[in-house]
Amino acid sequence: MRERLAVFVKMRPVDIFADALGIDEKSRDRVERGYRGVRTIHTAARLGRSAASKANLLLAWLDAGNALLDAIGSYAAYRQAVEITKQLVAEADMFRVRLEEIRKQCHILDAEAKHERAHHHAASQRHLDEQREEFRIRREHYDACKSVVHDIGEELTKLRRTSAPGCPRLAGVERAFYRLAHQQVQAAISLVDF
Repeated sequence: MRERLAVFVKMRPVDIFADALGIDEKSRDRVERGYRGVRTIHTAARLGRSAASKANLLLAWLDAGNALLDAIGSYAAYRQAVEITKQLVAEADMFRVRLEEIRKQCHILDAEAKHERAHHHAASQRHLDEQREEFRIRREHYDACKSVVHDIGEELTKLRRTSAPGCPRLAGVERAFYRLAHQQVQAAISLVDF
């Protein structure tokens, strides 16, 4: 039982609101030291010189010395924070300048890309127009040849009816006609492949 009490006595009280308010151990010690100093001053003012003799002046001087050291440490931390802030502001300014340079480069690259796309589009359009014109000319030639081959075929059919069978001149004309028809088929295939 005594062990339990000893453990309980050694336990330190914990402020449950300290985490919610963002108070750390150092801040809590400062507040307690300030409270003790104010209490000592208040007691001395209320009771006069007799209370001052009762109050431990050494403790008051030590608290004042601790407060002075704490103030010096806080000022040093403040100066360090100010210097870090200056460096961060300078770095942020450098990043802003670099970002502006990158933005300008992006605008230049975008303008160049737009110009190149417009040039490529114009060249593609010219090439497409040339291909359309060539296709139109080939189509006209093909249609003209088709009508000529069709007319020759009809004339050849009429000649076959009127001429004697096995006529060598008619056989030569028929072979020439078949070669011409074969060339027309080749032209039609090249037209489709175009």
